[in-house]
Amino acid sequence: MIISTEELKSWDKHRRTNLLNKLSGYKSAHLLGTKSMEGITNLATINTVIHVGANPFLLGYLSRPLVVKRHSFNNIVATGSYTLNQIHESIVEQAHQCSAKYPGGESEFEKVGLHEHYLPGAHAPCVQESKIKMLLQLKEIVPIKTNDTVFVIGEVIQFELDESSIESNGHLAMDKLETVAINGLDSYYRCSHFATLPYAKPE
Repeated sequence: MIISTEELKSWDKHRRTNLLNKLSGYKSAHLLGTKSMEGITNLATINTVIHVGANPFLLGYLSRPLVVKRHSFNNIVATGSYTLNQIHESIVEQAHQCSAKYPGGESEFEKVGLHEHYLPGAHAPCVQESKIKMLLQLKEIVPIKTNDTVFVIGEVIQFELDESSIESNGHLAMDKLETVAINGLDSYYRCSHFATLPYAKPE
């Protein structure tokens, strides 16, 4: 089956959107934690986090077009502080509910029943229930002109996780942490490790 993007224009919008959101495959699932200058906390479900570099330790995420209010993005710009909290099986439903469009004056923590947790010196809250919590400092915002999105890059200042999940060689046993993957905006998957291969060199 070969489908052209031109052909997709004739599809039902909901069906087309579902397919295109899922076509690129599994992604990591995070809750983005921020706090406004007025002290209102915010949580957003995101699936666009990528590793940018290890020295310094940089992560980036893609923020959707800013044509509507983006509470998380605005908080990051105003304070420079935010957190990324990996989603695991036990909090999937609460984490997914954070994708709802709550008014700016309401905290998703309170609405979905998750709890705030602060790493030392942090302005932005982590999610207490998350098994991998990362505190970031904003470093750069890169506009993407093609579709008016922005790529937000931050440096990880601190992170918190269960020490038993770190293997002797530095590998992280994600399956022990019940980390989930997300595809599209609504489909969650369990993760299981099946192979660790040696560093590849030309034969």
